[in-house]
Amino acid sequence: MADINVYFGTVTVDDTNGTAASNETGLTPVLMGIVADGATSSNIELACRCASGKEVNGNTVITPDGTNAGWWQLALNDGGSPDTYEAAGDPITITTLEDANVLFFAKVNIPGSTPTENDISVDLKIEANVITTL
Repeated sequence: MADINVYFGTVTVDDTNGTAASNETGLTPVLMGIVADGATSSNIELACRCASGKEVNGNTVITPDGTNAGWWQLALNDGGSPDTYEAAGDPITITTLEDANVLFFAKVNIPGSTPTENDISVDLKIEANVITTL
């Protein structure tokens, strides 16, 4: 397991549940269902957490990265709902990340005249200084 991972499916704040998204393999991508061209997906509830015994010293920055990163918007959690979404392609910053779920949200804006297809061109890039806890 990576030191930090993104989880989807059933995710609960301060828990350790969810399905781990794949790290750079595309085998277990974040799923969002079918989104028509020119439409925006529903809110996708995600979680981020460190592996057991790890934590982040400082901030954790999550950025959509890849061919269609400009379609993705991220938002921090605000009591179980998305806070204000960042501009398309922009990062979010989590100020405290340890070994329990911190929720965040994503949505995807599909440009008009874009064929509906499975798109695994976007990764959620995580930048953080992970340390081992004692």
